[in-house]
Amino acid sequence: MIQSVLSAVEPTQKVGILYDIGCSMDKYIRLRGLLPEDRNRISFGTSVFHAYVHNWLCQLEYHPRFNKGWGLSDGEGLERMWSYLSPLWAAQRSFQGDHTEEEQTRRAKLVSLYKREETLELMRFD
Repeated sequence: MIQSVLSAVEPTQKVGILYDIGCSMDKYIRLRGLLPEDRNRISFGTSVFHAYVHNWLCQLEYHPRFNKGWGLSDGEGLERMWSYLSPLWAAQRSFQGDHTEEEQTRRAKLVSLYKREETLELMRFD
């Protein structure tokens, strides 16, 4: 998945990955020598909500509020989006076929809007 993200952006673009256990992912990739050609442009962080259960040294290294380049992102944007859309998907199961396609198109536009808003939010504070 990380390779897919890296291939979707310019080769000189830095990529930040916020994950519940971003610290463990970073160590795993480093210890196994994975992604050596891209390692210098990848930063890992622990999402804000989960960072507080990590020890203080881990927080200093991986908490996005203590490190440059993260802006005010908390790493929970996708979880909020899925939480919002989940009830809609349950309701969609009872739709007729023609309504389903219309609803999927509407959701795709909504997801696109969320992505653009999140990107703009990140760019504002970096």
